[in-house]
Amino acid sequence: MGEYIAGLVLALADSFKGTGVPGWVVLVQMIVLFASLIAVYLSHRKKLTYINTLIYMVQSVRGPLTTAKLAELNPFLLRPTDDTRTMQQKRAWANFCDGLEEVDGKDEALSALVSPSDCLNRDSMSIGHGIWRQVPGLFVSTGLVLTFLGLIAALRESGQTILLAGQDPQLLQLSLSDLLRIASAKFIMSLAGLTGSIILGFYMHILDAKSNATLSRLSSIVDGKVKLSSPERTLANILKAIRGGDREPADFLRK
Repeated sequence: MGEYIAGLVLALADSFKGTGVPGWVVLVQMIVLFASLIAVYLSHRKKLTYINTLIYMVQSVRGPLTTAKLAELNPFLLRPTDDTRTMQQKRAWANFCDGLEEVDGKDEALSALVSPSDCLNRDSMSIGHGIWRQVPGLFVSTGLVLTFLGLIAALRESGQTILLAGQDPQLLQLSLSDLLRIASAKFIMSLAGLTGSIILGFYMHILDAKSNATLSRLSSIVDGKVKLSSPERTLANILKAIRGGDREPADFLRK
């Protein structure tokens, strides 16, 4: 069984012994890199579609965000959709809206017990790259695997050439020269994989910065439309409601 598996590996390695193979591998890696950059950009753009809609809709509200104005926005903002990520973002917005209370009056700005930046964050809005985070590492790993397969094939071929050369110094020198030339060509595949990993990782970092800036803008706009209630203020409003309703504190808590 072990010999059979070793034979399969060596047979696979023999397919990489050609000097032109590294060039084709690099070409494929660059094509995959280009396709990955496009896919990551489209995914990033799609993830920010609903967030940009939130920014536009909330920013279009004149004055503070009240119960009446929120009732006008949410039928559009919370309508069902088939996209799982968008539904998760809508759920995060709905959870934030559930925490808004009328503390100062019906036509006054709604009060939020939780800061918008704490509720509308990267995790709740699901704007991470997900499985794409693993792709830069795959470029490096694939490049190394292909390089080692190429080196195995080059060593096998050079070993056979050295045996045929016998004691002839010129043939031995030629065999070693070919080995070094082929081995250096195989390392191009690792270099291409490492380059692809750096480019894709850096591009994803740029997109992360843009996503964070968009979320920060959303939190800033929402924060300007509502009032952030401190725990002390919330307790004071509860006591005010108790006294205004002529109820005992225990009765209010039981409610």
